[in-house]
Amino acid sequence: MDLPGLVTILQLTNTCKLKSKAILSGGYSLDDYTLEINCHYFIALLETTHIVEKMILVFDEKQEKVGDITLLADLFMNIQRCSEIEEQLSERINMSIH
Repeated sequence: MDLPGLVTILQLTNTCKLKSKAILSGGYSLDDYTLEINCHYFIALLETTHIVEKMILVFDEKQEKVGDITLLADLFMNIQRCSEIEEQLSERINMSIH
């Protein structure tokens, strides 16, 4: 994965974290299950952020990409996890208004 791709993922993840925080702090009356889903969502986004930050630190300027297969696998698994959790959350609340 190249550096611009990592930066894009980091920016998208940070935007989603802000949406999750807005849901938590927006004064909405969330039932326990929706609150739990949102907490899992935020944690998954936070983990994704940490993985991307690690990948940026090990970025190989000579090859112009991250070649660590383990980190790439972790990143793609976390992105998939975030997508699945966001879909569950979207079934409970309207994500487009946040």
